[in-house]
Amino acid sequence: MSVLLEIKGLSSGYGRIPVLHGVECHVADNEILGVLGNNGMGKSTLLKTVMGIISATAGTILYSGQDITRMKPGGRAQYGLGYVPQGRGIFPNLSVLDNLRMGVVGHGIDEEDAIRN
Repeated sequence: MSVLLEIKGLSSGYGRIPVLHGVECHVADNEILGVLGNNGMGKSTLLKTVMGIISATAGTILYSGQDITRMKPGGRAQYGLGYVPQGRGIFPNLSVLDNLRMGVVGHGIDEEDAIRN
């Protein structure tokens, strides 16, 4: 199975506050990965860094072999990467499925294909 997402030596944080230090991760195509940990352990920071919402201070992020480390979030979204925040960052009156469907709007991706895959 080929590697879809590869994170090498990733570090990031908020201003002068470092949160992630040298994170390494490989996710194969069709593999499901869960990120678990206590509050404040860096789960959201990791996902926001992979999405480009927070800039990496070191390391690389490869998606399908392409270096996306410095790519803007919109470019990453065109690759099909998405981030669904917990709590207030979603549409509270929509179902979970409808919130996820919102992630494909404007990206030329067929909703039903995205849901199936």
